[in-house]
Amino acid sequence: MVALLGGYFGYSIWQTHLNDQRIAVAQAALLEKQNVRQQAPADSLKPWGKQPLFSEMLSGCSTVWKSAQISIAGWVFNTADCTVNGRMVLHYTLPNGGTVGDFAVRLPVLYGQDIQPEFNIPGSANDASFILPVTLVKPDRPEDLLPGDQQIQHLTSYAQRINARLRLSAVDTSTQLTQGEAQSLPWRTYSFAFITDIPPDRLFAPTRFNSSGIRASSIVTTLKNNRLEYTIEGVLYAER
Repeated sequence: MVALLGGYFGYSIWQTHLNDQRIAVAQAALLEKQNVRQQAPADSLKPWGKQPLFSEMLSGCSTVWKSAQISIAGWVFNTADCTVNGRMVLHYTLPNGGTVGDFAVRLPVLYGQDIQPEFNIPGSANDASFILPVTLVKPDRPEDLLPGDQQIQHLTSYAQRINARLRLSAVDTSTQLTQGEAQSLPWRTYSFAFITDIPPDRLFAPTRFNSSGIRASSIVTTLKNNRLEYTIEGVLYAER
């Protein structure tokens, strides 16, 4: 009888231990779900999480740009504007002896029947443009930001090192209305324009530059004096 009672109590203690473990596991799982639910709204407020990574934007635009023609039916490349909404607008300038008809015939041969030109008609009819799609992928979640001063100095130092032109302006986004209440945002925002003659996909390769918190809204390639100039415009996000 003593042995039976000892076995019973031992079994009860073991069952209690197992139940405590199950409860602890269930509580941990519930806490993790709550943390995920709390984190999701926080991440959804971070604008850089809804935009392609800087390196992704540069790579996507560069891939399309490298397939572009420097001349189409004699018309000479002028500018290419690649934007964050996934398209590139290319402009070509009328040469001596060229016609809009020549360009209109040649363009579909190069890019397919779906790509059609637009001309500045009515007008001087000396500019031809068309649009190419650009594949851009958004990140799974927003990355962590660098501290404010470090982020600004990081981009500024890089521009100085390669003799590029950089314009930075603070954007007032200190508060955001959430359910009727003003909420302080834990990041600072700056608009920027970065102008260089070095191809951006090489200049800002991930192995050379940490682009955390930097997003490009447009990359404009312009032919000036037989040289290509690149203007990157976008937003820089940094911790407060």
